[in-house]
Amino acid sequence: MPPAITREIVVAVPDEDHLGPKMLALNLRQRAFVTACLDLGRVDNKRAAAMAGFSGNDNTLAVTGHRLAHTLAIQEAMHEEAGRRLNSAKVMAVSELIHLAQTASQDKDRLKAISMILNRTGMHETSEHKVVTRDESKTEEAMIERIQKLAGELGLDATKLLGNRAAPVETIDAEFTEVSADDDLFAPITEGEAHDQS
Repeated sequence: MPPAITREIVVAVPDEDHLGPKMLALNLRQRAFVTACLDLGRVDNKRAAAMAGFSGNDNTLAVTGHRLAHTLAIQEAMHEEAGRRLNSAKVMAVSELIHLAQTASQDKDRLKAISMILNRTGMHETSEHKVVTRDESKTEEAMIERIQKLAGELGLDATKLLGNRAAPVETIDAEFTEVSADDDLFAPITEGEAHDQS
């Protein structure tokens, strides 16, 4: 097993008067770990642990880095410090954006930079959205009633528009007799019988 390596903190931790409450709640090595993670700009917890001065072989540093990165207090401090860095980067971003709007060699790049500036200074691009809603809750009966009403107003026959839906189907009560296939009703009609029926 390789010997444990004792390390010095090799990352510049900001002074306490520049830190937020989440960073101040951490000890010096934990603050250095947060700073190292943000300085690296990628997930390399083992390397961040080494930069923060934690000691041990590669496996120990990997476990230490993983444990630190998954500690809630450290995650909250990372969020706080990342926000602080973003806020301080606003000045640089604004300056670069203005410079790009003034000096971009292509019109499309200049136009995009100008549009970004306008959007961030309250002069947002206007967009229009049209929303069309339809009342799909109409029942068939209500629609038939409406068609009948309009047909009446226009002097049209509703039955021509609606067919058999114009009026409710009337039930006919009748008497019936069952007929079997043996009855003469199914016998073919002869030529003479056809003349008698006409």
